[in-house]
Amino acid sequence: MIRTLLLFALASLCNFSYAQKFPDSLSATTSFIRFNPLGLVDLNDMNISLGVEKRITKRSSFAFDAGFIFYSLWMRDQTRRNTGFILRPSYRFFPGKSYLFLEAELHYKQVTHELTDWVGRAAINDVPSYEEFMNFRLKKTAIGSHIKIGRQYNVSDRLWLEIYLGLGVHYRKYKVADDPRMRYIVNDLFFEVNTNDADLLPAVPAGLRLLYRLSR
Repeated sequence: MIRTLLLFALASLCNFSYAQKFPDSLSATTSFIRFNPLGLVDLNDMNISLGVEKRITKRSSFAFDAGFIFYSLWMRDQTRRNTGFILRPSYRFFPGKSYLFLEAELHYKQVTHELTDWVGRAAINDVPSYEEFMNFRLKKTAIGSHIKIGRQYNVSDRLWLEIYLGLGVHYRKYKVADDPRMRYIVNDLFFEVNTNDADLLPAVPAGLRLLYRLSR
């Protein structure tokens, strides 16, 4: 978060020099492919995230990002394997003749952790009848939406940089994928979460993307 805010401030200071060197060349047919490098160091769920953006008018565009989750640092001592994916479709509005944008984004994340631990079995009224030490799959899903503000910068004619910051909300739920009657307590960073209980959490999406322009 702190790194992103510093990058945002630095990019803002460089705004005028970029604007003078590379004039506005975006149009209603502009399209980008993009990469989010900060996903590789995400402390929650490390991922490789790629996406596309397509202008539909000079002041609006649709975008879609998909990420593959390959590691969860916060569960490194508990899991044998972590896999999952992230899907984020969005709509952007560019006010005026600038690269500043406002964005509405939907968020869906699903992660499966393969664990070996004590798990409650045969729950009745959410109370396990007994515990068993076993291999099982813990699945996390998160559905939410974000409102963002950001800025695109043309480093060269083809290479661009994008920085963004936003607010949102996530609906999150854990469950044992092997048997819905199993119960497990998840130590999720700062909180303990019971499987099958849903949480409504605030979200502060912030980061940067590298963009490559495919067309004008």
